[in-house]
Amino acid sequence: MELDLDRAIIDLEIRPDGSVTFHVSGLPGPACQQLEAILLEVLRGEVTERSHTAEFYQQVQLGLGQRIKALLGRG
Repeated sequence: MELDLDRAIIDLEIRPDGSVTFHVSGLPGPACQQLEAILLEVLRGEVTERSHTAEFYQQVQLGLGQRIKALLGRG
């Protein structure tokens, strides 16, 4: 699945002690996890706490072309 960053909204909070909290919206489950991995790599961080919003559990809507590719094992 291609990561659509145009839809992503990232709220970052950097605290005086150097800890970082971020909240991602605009991306359902798998895409959110991909972006989380990128942010953790860039920030060189580790997860100390994780929670998911209802948006995380939304089903990803695939277009006809994406569904055909998935069925053929090419997507």
